[in-house]
Amino acid sequence: MEVAMTFLNALNYMKDNLVSVTDVGQVNGLNMPLYLKNEFEFRRVEIFGKRFILVEFLINENITIDRIKHRKSKFYEYFETDETIVFVFNQINDYQRRRLIEERISFIILGKMIFILEIGTVYTERTSSKYTRQVKMKNDLMKPVTQALLLYLLRTQNFGSSMNEIAGEIFVSTMSISRAFHELVQFELIKLDDYEGVEKFSFNGSRKEVWNRALPFMSNPVIKTIIIDNDSITELQLDLLKLSGESALSRYTMLSAPSYEVFGIHKKEFKDKFESVNILPIMERDSVIVQIFKHTLSSEQGVLDELSTALVLIDETDERVKGEVDSMLEKYLGEEVTNGKK
Repeated sequence: MEVAMTFLNALNYMKDNLVSVTDVGQVNGLNMPLYLKNEFEFRRVEIFGKRFILVEFLINENITIDRIKHRKSKFYEYFETDETIVFVFNQINDYQRRRLIEERISFIILGKMIFILEIGTVYTERTSSKYTRQVKMKNDLMKPVTQALLLYLLRTQNFGSSMNEIAGEIFVSTMSISRAFHELVQFELIKLDDYEGVEKFSFNGSRKEVWNRALPFMSNPVIKTIIIDNDSITELQLDLLKLSGESALSRYTMLSAPSYEVFGIHKKEFKDKFESVNILPIMERDSVIVQIFKHTLSSEQGVLDELSTALVLIDETDERVKGEVDSMLEKYLGEEVTNGKK
């Protein structure tokens, strides 16, 4: 029988990220009651020589964690196998994702995450869209340096500093900053005027207008999310981490702080300073979430600023979180800023 499209997408996604994946075929569920047959489709795969059963919901309503746990136990009754059950989703919210991890239930979110206990690693790709952003090809998106420069300019509105000074602020080369300025001109986010041979840049609109026009071309700066044993982090290392994600958002809005603190750090700083930490495969009682950034993000008093916080949450699907991000930005972008001061 033809492989269902969802399973075909799941297989391709796993092959792209895990390499050693083989489609073994359909699962024999002849003894399974009709309500389970009508509710799910099944597929067996082999990953690194070990077999797993992929399970897809055919009905997308009322998918609760309790329901998933109940169905999982039923599958083992009828399959009579010790193969790991892996649920496949097109999309779930962050709360459901966290609960699945806490319950140690293996799952795949197409294009975003693979969480399989036996593999012991969480693989993530930030490919979903927030604010109903127009999907762009990779070549249409801003380069990391350009994105970092835009965040700096939106935060400070400081076009008076030299390119050397700005390069020092976001830890890149002066040549990279020069290219980034001209790329922002190409995106029509800033304007370039030439006064007697001297280049002068300025925003092409208000900060809010520039931010909204920039969103379709911006990407999540988080390249990797890991879980670290909190006890393995030293005080010096902790000082280098900045509150990120929902932890940062909770400082600017009425959103409650998440159960596990979320921190962030630039990839180079993490590579240089965090070799000794204990990276965990799953969330445990004394663990923290650390996001690795591909470019510099600004922070104040150990918390990412509002624009950086919004950007790391750009792929968020939880409507409650999205609403708080929108409220935070509405307030932040409405404030007057001159050379970094409100």
